[in-house]
Amino acid sequence: MSVLHQPPAPTWWEQQWFNLVRREQELAAEEAWLEEERTRSFPERSRQRAQTCQEQEARLLQQMQHQSKESRRANIAWVLTGVGRPALSRAQQAAHFAHALEAVRNEYQRREAQDRQWLERRTRELELKRAQLQADRQVFADLMQQYNVVLP
Repeated sequence: MSVLHQPPAPTWWEQQWFNLVRREQELAAEEAWLEEERTRSFPERSRQRAQTCQEQEARLLQQMQHQSKESRRANIAWVLTGVGRPALSRAQQAAHFAHALEAVRNEYQRREAQDRQWLERRTRELELKRAQLQADRQVFADLMQQYNVVLP
């Protein structure tokens, strides 16, 4: 009968060292992801949002021009026949258009600010994680020195 020999269990020191190394690797991966997010993904999303905003503004302008033509026809019909109801005046149409345009621009700016704030918050979180990891490594090194522990 053969006896299986298991390797010795890691010591507390080895476990702590392993946890520090694992945290450092995870943090490095998160920092690389955030850098890619900041340099590639964020500018791409920003450009896409700007393009969408411009498309919506163009669509609003076309709608206003179409409504202006329709209102002229309705006003002429109302003046000639006296039937129906007059359409909005040009000033009213311009006010509606300006309000809709402002809403589109505000939405674009709100989303842009949210995205930027999220990136800044994530950056601060990773900076705090890095500082905590450095502090933990220093404490661990001090403990190793205090107890004369040498890891392979």
